[in-house]
Amino acid sequence: MFSNEIIVKGNYVSGTIKKNDGNKDSSRHPYILHSGLNFGSRGGTTWTADKLREIIVELENVIIEMDKQNGKQAKDICKYCTGRPLVDREPLMKAQLSDYTVFINSANCLEDSVIGGSVPHSLYGVKINYCPVCGRKL
Repeated sequence: MFSNEIIVKGNYVSGTIKKNDGNKDSSRHPYILHSGLNFGSRGGTTWTADKLREIIVELENVIIEMDKQNGKQAKDICKYCTGRPLVDREPLMKAQLSDYTVFINSANCLEDSVIGGSVPHSLYGVKINYCPVCGRKL
């Protein structure tokens, strides 16, 4: 028999995605995350931007799985702005005759394959608030 639960074991999120029985959450979502979030000690933690990006990526992966369990179709999950940059996300633009690409990075900035914004036309670090493809708020 198959389980209606998905175990989540991440560095920052651990718990179970399971059927919403309505006792702990009155939302109408069929599946919810019963979880422990681990963001550091009670005494306070200092964070680097890279660590915060790791947390965002992990949370977004859990959100994508929950969306799937709650019946969101794959077409509802944008391949340009969800998931891990350069792993799950597709580039917004890819040149046919070179390796030049433009994508949304983990800080929700446009980034291109020109290293470090070293040329005048580089898009490196241009902050965007919405996905230009699906319109989702970033």
